Amino acid sequence: PSSSSARILNSLGPAFPRAQRTVDSLRIWCRLAGYTLSTPDVATIENLKSMDGDGIFYWAAHGGYGDLRGGAESTVFAMWTADVVNPENEAKYTEDLNTLHVVYIHAPDAVRTRGFVRPEDQGPFVTAWHYGVDLYFIGANLSFANNSLVYFDACNSGGIDKGRFQPIMAKAGFYLGWTVAVDDKDADVAARFFFDRTLGMNRNTPKLTPPQRPFFVEDVLS
Repeated sequence: PSSSSARILNSLGPAFPRAQRTVDSLRIWCRLAGYTLSTPDVATIENLKSMDGDGIFYWAAHGGYGDLRGGAESTVFAMWTADVVNPENEAKYTEDLNTLHVVYIHAPDAVRTRGFVRPEDQGPFVTAWHYGVDLYFIGANLSFANNSLVYFDACNSGGIDKGRFQPIMAKAGFYLGWTVAVDDKDADVAARFFFDRTLGMNRNTPKLTPPQRPFFVEDVLS
């Protein structure tokens, strides 16, 4: 990448502990590989508007199709942010919601330990409503360094409409996402393997003997 900055984001809740483990590891590995960690590193709507120029951009989140203000279902892929839907944020993000490019996404967030089970909860998970940002919002507000790596670690993030996604990929050298739904474990294994090999960390399990040099992205994925 033309930039030595790396931004590592996780907007998933405590129901997905492996995602935080991945993020913690990637932040350490990027620093060891000579990258400077960018801030802010919390994926709120407000923060996302100021994110640009990173050589590595990794975001673990829910991905899917949310609801628009007014109740209609969006037809544009969106990423779940760290912003919870509440009256304060409704006022704060009124203009963004009115563009219809900030949506409402309902998804698992925490693990239920005891107590009343709400009808909307899913199995052992407590669900929550967060705001999501769709591809048009991302295209209008985020940009990346030339030859950068962009990795959206979210369900169905690799099967999106490439025409709509093109604005943010204009400068990115390589994009990674999932073409299917992915669980916490598989996302963790894949991300740790990928970055361990491309950064030449030799810290992932199982470790290779002897230690390996950094590999090109194409070699790791092949």
